[in-house]
Amino acid sequence: MTDIGKGKLDTRVPVEGHGSLRHLAEGVNEMAERLSIVRDSMAQRIEAGMR
Repeated sequence: MTDIGKGKLDTRVPVEGHGSLRHLAEGVNEMAERLSIVRDSMAQRIEAGMR
């Protein structure tokens, strides 16, 4: 998870086991995916505004 914290949003946490830890891993992966989408969208808007 430290890679995700450093901004490497293409990193995924292995989803293993059952219960709370599995749900946490799934949630972290979903959060990283959404943050990646938002970051890319913001970068596109900034780039478009600089043209």
